[in-house]
Amino acid sequence: AYNDIDELVVLVDNRERNRNATPRALRIELARHLSSGGPISAVWPLNMPSAKVEEVALDHGDFGFDMIHPGSRERHRIGVSVERKRVNDLVQRSHDGDHLSQLFRMQQKCSLSVLLIEYDTRMASRVTPYNAQHRDGFDPFDTTITCEDDVFLMLGRVILSSDKIKFIQSKDEQSSLRAVGALGLMSLVAPEENTMELASKSSNEGVGKNLGGSQALCDILKNGGIPWRLAQRIASVIGGSDQLRLLYKSCSNEEAKSRVLSPLMLVNNGVDLGGLRSTAEGWSNAVYRIIEASYHSSSTQITTFTGEGALLMHKDLVEDHGIYLSHFHSGLSPDEALDQVLNSSNSISTRQSCTLSQQRYVSIRLTENQSARYFPDGDDGAFYKLSITSSNEVGRLSSAIVMRTENKSFVSTELHIFVLEGSALIDIIEEVWKNHQGSDFLMLAPLISMSIDAQCKCQTPQVTGARNRRVVLICGLQPALDSYAKKEGYRTETKTVLDLVLADVMLRYDLTILQALRKKMEDRINVVRQLALACFHFGLTTCSI
Repeated sequence: AYNDIDELVVLVDNRERNRNATPRALRIELARHLSSGGPISAVWPLNMPSAKVEEVALDHGDFGFDMIHPGSRERHRIGVSVERKRVNDLVQRSHDGDHLSQLFRMQQKCSLSVLLIEYDTRMASRVTPYNAQHRDGFDPFDTTITCEDDVFLMLGRVILSSDKIKFIQSKDEQSSLRAVGALGLMSLVAPEENTMELASKSSNEGVGKNLGGSQALCDILKNGGIPWRLAQRIASVIGGSDQLRLLYKSCSNEEAKSRVLSPLMLVNNGVDLGGLRSTAEGWSNAVYRIIEASYHSSSTQITTFTGEGALLMHKDLVEDHGIYLSHFHSGLSPDEALDQVLNSSNSISTRQSCTLSQQRYVSIRLTENQSARYFPDGDDGAFYKLSITSSNEVGRLSSAIVMRTENKSFVSTELHIFVLEGSALIDIIEEVWKNHQGSDFLMLAPLISMSIDAQCKCQTPQVTGARNRRVVLICGLQPALDSYAKKEGYRTETKTVLDLVLADVMLRYDLTILQALRKKMEDRINVVRQLALACFHFGLTTCSI
């Protein structure tokens, strides 16, 4: 039950604005949505004070939320933050990876970080990204967005890297503001552990433990001797040292830990790494040893050499610099590490390492009907392998399409994709609503979200050490809403109730909502295929089979 006297304050960053206007105009428009007569006020509890909207300087995100306890007037920040990106903003700043950096920074502070994408994602192909002329050949880790497929590839990348980042897709500014207000309202009644603001690590927890951001991780790795291009890539994909530590914790054994970053270490021929050489596995193991050493060292411990310094001593004598760094960061002196490299044959030939991408593939389990629909050409010569299973209809959802990356004897976290028609979602809402007594929408929304969660259960056991990711792909929601609005008995609160439900799903469950905005089959096919491609490029194999 919720506290009927808690007060919500919606915070708008003072740099955020609507089109060709000031932050104040956006604040006024959001306040209109929340005020008497606005769309959100129609579902607002009668015994709860109206929400306030304030314009402030936020450290992260464009929208945040505070809760005020009227008795003590004690005020604290809710650990939920929203980064709003119009499609043109998302594309224009994509080359430098700004959108991913912002999300990773938010993740350091919030229990839930939300990327709100405003407008039709098809518009992405009409916008030119800044600095895109500097792109140098194909690189799967290039963050540049040039079309709608790139948007969903990026979303897949984020899903695989974090279960604390979710998405809202809106058709216009009014829909965005309604969704923000609904998220704030549901944050008041969500489990406290899901809405806590995350405290920074204290400085006495160790050098490595106090460096959580992506730039800090990049600096740790460069200082440890990793070429800056590779260090930058790892930081952009993983997010920060805390996330990297959690990734290592999820690995099933030492071998998995030493190899897990290998896909990130593949570089095109001719890419300058400052004269340093190693295999993908060699660099991956070196990164693991650097992070382990940083976490086990104390803030007062003084080291004679950094990894960079150790490399300078013996750079020209070493053939495999990754293996050398692994020995050095395992506690050996530079000379002892050199002896280990010269006396061992553990380094893998570059030619063998280049076959790493050929050994990787995405295993996709799906029904025969799903295979014919999403992958009609089969898997000959593709980066994926199809495995046909029996159909298992669950309520209004079809069987999940299950994807995971495989590489030799190691596998990644599984991605379970549940496809839900927009009309079916409205039917679920109507069915629960019909049986719900009264007009308490804060009780209604969790009942509906619980029904959605119950129909999206993974049907296969989790691989030890992995945490499966669940995605609900809602198809053609806006056309379904437009059609429903023409029917007899249409309730004007339906759109806002839908926003409450989607907000509650984000806050309570490990479910990520994606939308194929149109009803066309090709749209959902493209989303599913981009998620499969994300598994191939970004799926990290943490568990042994």
